[in-house]
Amino acid sequence: MALDVKTLRQLVDSDPSDTMLRYVLGLKLFEEDGTPAALQEAALHLSFVRKNDAKNVAAWYVLAQVHAELGRIEDARAVLNDCIAQIDAHRDIDGTDLLPRIEAMLDELE
Repeated sequence: MALDVKTLRQLVDSDPSDTMLRYVLGLKLFEEDGTPAALQEAALHLSFVRKNDAKNVAAWYVLAQVHAELGRIEDARAVLNDCIAQIDAHRDIDGTDLLPRIEAMLDELE
């Protein structure tokens, strides 16, 4: 059963510290809405995940994409560089398979 944005917002409101809920909401807003307001909201949720769940590099990667869509290229680069450093420091975390895509995106932003 897929959760819609309204339901995800309600779940996040009921447990604002749940980084997985915030990641899913941010991802859904990015993938399914894409309006500037939705991207701004996605950035807020994904930034929270980045700060509170350092091992969720998938959230960092999506956050970089959101920044790029919003025209925040320097922010996107910073997130991608931090993400690469995080992967290099912790090879046991989930998301290391994203490294080639992260590096490719960084090259595209240069």
